[in-house]
Amino acid sequence: MITVKNDPETGYSIASDVAPPRLPFDSIFVIDSVRSGARVLTHSVYNSVLRPLLTLSGNTHTYIETISATAIIEFARRFTAANALVVFISGDTSINEFINHLPTTTKGKVTIAPIPAGTGNSLALSFDIDSVEAAVNRLFSSSFTQPLYAYQAKYSGTSRLFLVVFSWCFHAALVADSDTPELRKHGLVRFQMAAQANLAKPNQYQGKINADGKEIDGPFAYFVATPSVRFEPTFIISPQGDIRQNSLYVISFPSGLDILEIMNQVYDNGAHIKNPNVNYIKVKDTLTLTHRAQSDDEKRFCIDGEIVSIEDGEVVLSAVGNDAHGWQLYTI
Repeated sequence: MITVKNDPETGYSIASDVAPPRLPFDSIFVIDSVRSGARVLTHSVYNSVLRPLLTLSGNTHTYIETISATAIIEFARRFTAANALVVFISGDTSINEFINHLPTTTKGKVTIAPIPAGTGNSLALSFDIDSVEAAVNRLFSSSFTQPLYAYQAKYSGTSRLFLVVFSWCFHAALVADSDTPELRKHGLVRFQMAAQANLAKPNQYQGKINADGKEIDGPFAYFVATPSVRFEPTFIISPQGDIRQNSLYVISFPSGLDILEIMNQVYDNGAHIKNPNVNYIKVKDTLTLTHRAQSDDEKRFCIDGEIVSIEDGEVVLSAVGNDAHGWQLYTI
């Protein structure tokens, strides 16, 4: 086992110089999303942990630092490696940017390995990776890859893939309102700070859900579609979810309820799914959300942590397997 230490003053380090096994990929890329989460020692994970381990294993690699807002998009558009490993020192949004901008003119197999460095890190958590140490041990000890399933959201004549979450209403609002330079300094606490502000609002989002023929009328206070069990270590949003399977769950509830009470049930090991006022549905085929926004704020949707504005109309969600524009997605 690789032991990784994390000192508050000096950052990360590895406790030994024993060579890990060589990784069986034709090409290895490391994406260091230096602005993810609340990172202070931005290069510590790469320089102090990952680069030495890759050197000891005998693997050459290419390092990409996200010094611009478009760095990952530009990298993805130029991507041509057929049997590649891409290690992300990042949160969920960086990985989403990559899979959505892979070129359609070339195809291949790409394996994605997350090292959690964002705020929520839902993708890593869903694969039982809750620390840098857990991530590097998975990377260098796993003897097989597994499919990384994606989901498609079609809206306004376009489409986007997502891996962990597509949300609207209260959840999207708190993600959007917490994404400021001042609040990002607080890590996970920033979501609680934004939640308090949004609890004072009406949270009446006009719309209708059709999940495999089952219709649910709004107005809604909460809408989340996800294959993940948790968005934070103790935020169990979908207890029956399994990101290793090609499945999607929707969690919603109407306006007029005590949102804080239901959120506390989520933190209570996912007890909200037993609440008769909460809709918890496994989507077998497609989910269609028809929405009518009363303001620009109500047009805000969260796609793997990124906020997008979607005009009134239909949003159709469906599973697409582990395919992203012809690329086969896998993870460690």
